[in-house]
Amino acid sequence: MSLQSFKRDFLTAVDEENPAALLSTYTTSYWAPAAGGGMWPTAFVSYAIGKEGVSSVPFQNYRYCIADRRLYHSVTDAFAAAPWMLWYPLTGSDARFCWAMSQACNDAQWHLEPWTGAVRELVKWPHKTHKLDYRGFADVAMVFSEKSKDASLWTGHYHGMETLGWGEAMVAANIQYQGIHEITVTPELLRPYKLVILPSMTLIDGDNRDAFAAYVRDGGTLITTAETGLLDEQGHPREDFLLGEMMNVRLVDYLPAPFDVARPGRDTFTYDRERMLYKHGARMLQVELRDPGRSRVVASFLKDGVEYPGIVATGFGKGTVYYVATFLGVSNFELGLQEGGPDIFRRNPDAAPFMADLLRGILGEGETVVAHDAPEQLIYTTWITGDGRELAIHFLNVADHRALAPDEVVKRRAIEFPLVDRPVCLLLRGVHADAATFYSPDSPDPISCRVDETGHDTLLTVPGGSMTMYGLARVQLSRSGGAQ
Repeated sequence: MSLQSFKRDFLTAVDEENPAALLSTYTTSYWAPAAGGGMWPTAFVSYAIGKEGVSSVPFQNYRYCIADRRLYHSVTDAFAAAPWMLWYPLTGSDARFCWAMSQACNDAQWHLEPWTGAVRELVKWPHKTHKLDYRGFADVAMVFSEKSKDASLWTGHYHGMETLGWGEAMVAANIQYQGIHEITVTPELLRPYKLVILPSMTLIDGDNRDAFAAYVRDGGTLITTAETGLLDEQGHPREDFLLGEMMNVRLVDYLPAPFDVARPGRDTFTYDRERMLYKHGARMLQVELRDPGRSRVVASFLKDGVEYPGIVATGFGKGTVYYVATFLGVSNFELGLQEGGPDIFRRNPDAAPFMADLLRGILGEGETVVAHDAPEQLIYTTWITGDGRELAIHFLNVADHRALAPDEVVKRRAIEFPLVDRPVCLLLRGVHADAATFYSPDSPDPISCRVDETGHDTLLTVPGGSMTMYGLARVQLSRSGGAQ
């Protein structure tokens, strides 16, 4: 099959599934190194609200891929369209894992016919969720801004990396979050979320500013980072933050890394310029408090013996605004690398747990889906039907996803999916459930889950030995309570 005929057949299939998916298209190609030397061509087909086919599997970077899908969901949700993923040319366990990852991301997906042998029975798996019938079920929203660019360097890189870096941290920590597009932001859209993140959203228009202010005044929590609000609506630099009154900080200067990040009673780690490829992101913003009596400093940045406000929490109306005076997401950003290649992004290993700890500290008892007793290397994502009657929880086993050493030269390796032999227990706070059923490609029959109500909460238990690579729990919510 020629590439062009494949593209034509693929576009026809997408259009039949969801005509709204074809908003805009572009095609490009590049060359990638093959195992054993040499070069081979890989063609990419991309769409505004779909996603590329990929030529190699992100063994080390499933966090990035899931975070990337969240970003795309923000766009598909804005246009009421179904997200989809095209995977090719993949075989064996890598194809199977990509199928499972697309399931967990609630994506429709296609696999190029010559490579579908490994996933043929999975593609026909009957227990699928209908993509447009489900929406994200999350405590955290992260706003994706296509207009934002780096205020001090005049590029768009750092907004995207900050977004994906925060996303990767939440994926790794199983903090449920939803991407929302800037064109959809209203106070009503933000209200259900306990926490909203603006990842270096430099360009904020008047409507968005008013929506964020209303959300916080009504009791919401907003996190702003790095250069949030430092461009005006024409894209020109501001002298100070647009949301400065809410954030209660004033911009003084930029200071380059290295500097230390310190929280009271916690370990200190170094934000090191040499760990990052994008070294312009390795910097902090020197800020001063406008009214010291309104804020508390959650974390300090230490540089050359001087202590600066690093993370500032400020009350505003009934809610709280947090400001993070650096590019924490950039320090956690990890793009898809070829296995065996050098770790050119030099990701700061301390950043992700620090970010997750910060978010969990803010959410506290308000976090809805919490691992009560589950393997650390089991990723889960949560979705709910539009009528609020069913909760879908996807489980993805990433136990075999280790980072390869720089001297390993293989391009791909088989992924092992060890049996999850212990029960998996999730606490669903504020959720009332009547029953739950677990489905897995490893079992031909549905598996009943244990559902225990404890006050206003539900403890969901999936029996041990129910899955290897992937599983789906469908939780029937109570008509009397459902999800609060």
